[in-house]
Amino acid sequence: MDLKYLLLKLAVKTAGFMPMRLGYYLAALCGDVLFLLSAKRRKIVSDNIRHVSGLALDKKRQRGIMRSVFKHMAKNYFELTKLSPLRLDKLEEL
Repeated sequence: MDLKYLLLKLAVKTAGFMPMRLGYYLAALCGDVLFLLSAKRRKIVSDNIRHVSGLALDKKRQRGIMRSVFKHMAKNYFELTKLSPLRLDKLEEL
C-alpha cells in the first residue's frame, strides 16, 4: 500500500477523537515539516505567490508567506477530516 494513503487513513481515524486545539497545533507542525521536506511543492507555492501578488518580495518575506501557506493547508486538511463525519446539529457544539 502507498504510504501517503496509510498516513491519510490514520489522520482521518484519529482526527475524529482529537480536540480542535491539539489538531490545529499538530497540523501546523505537519505543515512546517512538509515545507522543509518538499522542495518541489515549495517551488510551486513560490511561483503562485509571485504570480498572484505581482510583487517582488525579498527572500525572507517570500519564505515566511510560503511557510504560512503550508501551515494553513495542513489545518484545512485537518478540518476536513475532523468535520466530515459530523452532523449539522453537532457543529454548534464545537
